Amino acid sequence: MFERIVAAIHMAEQKGATVRWNETINGRQFDVTVRFKHGLYEYLTVIECKDYANPVSAEKVDALVTKFRDVGADKAIMIVSSGFQSGAIEVAKRHHIQLFSLRKLSETEENSIVDALLPVLWVHRFRFEFDGGKQELAIPEEPGVLRLFLRNGRIVGPGIDTVPEKILDGITDEMDRLASAEPKRYVVQFPKGTVAIHPNLGTRYPVASFSMIYQLITASDLVTTTGLGVDRYFDGSVMQLQDEITNKTVLVDSSELRLGVDTVLRPGKYYCNPHLKF
Repeated sequence: MFERIVAAIHMAEQKGATVRWNETINGRQFDVTVRFKHGLYEYLTVIECKDYANPVSAEKVDALVTKFRDVGADKAIMIVSSGFQSGAIEVAKRHHIQLFSLRKLSETEENSIVDALLPVLWVHRFRFEFDGGKQELAIPEEPGVLRLFLRNGRIVGPGIDTVPEKILDGITDEMDRLASAEPKRYVVQFPKGTVAIHPNLGTRYPVASFSMIYQLITASDLVTTTGLGVDRYFDGSVMQLQDEITNKTVLVDSSELRLGVDTVLRPGKYYCNPHLKF
């Protein structure tokens, strides 16, 4: 899975590039390869991924130097989950290898929100209302499923074509300003003729409004603080990619990546959907 996330990141960032996972070139295996054309010339980048518990040694970087020279690649990159030993960084600088660490943003660092007991805006119990408010359609709140419905469930009607997450983006500041420890209900009314479209089934439901409950709680009231302050759905999907040589960092939301599936399904086995965590 670590290699696939790395491949998906490059697929998202390198527009027009050919990104492959687990490719063998001239007898040498690489976790990820990226090919792209610039003007008259074609370029090859090879990437090694190390999902280790301990920092990667200089010997591992040395081995990548040999491999990428053997296949005539233009650039070599190593991406790890556990950082590098100091000697590895020196080898990389000498041979112009790029080193990155990719890790999940989980518990908050020093001076955390949890320790300070500062308030957190909690938004939950998402509902569509129809039939004059007598009936409602609840959105499941398992993290992966909730994200699927909020990002991919469409709301279409006279003068409106959007998704629930965009509606949330437009009202979060107001909820933040109005919120207190007392739960409150926020309702967004729709024009007559509006429908909500199921993201998987395509079923259309006539809806009159979209509502949610919001309130202020302390972070210590949460079951987990994974992703707090980065991912509103608290499921740890946000990752930090850090250049170990320049110390520059970028945030990557792995829930938005196309991870791809080439698994052959077999009877009697269980499989995981990486986006739905199911």
